[in-house]
Amino acid sequence: LAAMAVPLAAGEVYNIGTGRGVTVNELVASLNQILGSDLVPKYGPSRVGDVRVSVADIGRARMELGYEPQVGFEEGLQQTVDWMRA
Repeated sequence: LAAMAVPLAAGEVYNIGTGRGVTVNELVASLNQILGSDLVPKYGPSRVGDVRVSVADIGRARMELGYEPQVGFEEGLQQTVDWMRA
């Protein structure tokens, strides 16, 4: 919504996220809590091109759009699960 209100944002690309990384283990733990499940990740060997660590750099969105995350990872995941269940 902020990008629609900033004329110079037209056609530009912005990373939108929480600005912090989440490991696969953290994702699985959060899903287990939300779903009441006992998911267990299966680990395998790394593949060529795998990205070990990735965090969205939201600096440009902050600077140009005034973006600040309003929802943390866990809350956003809960909202996503609720939406999918509906």
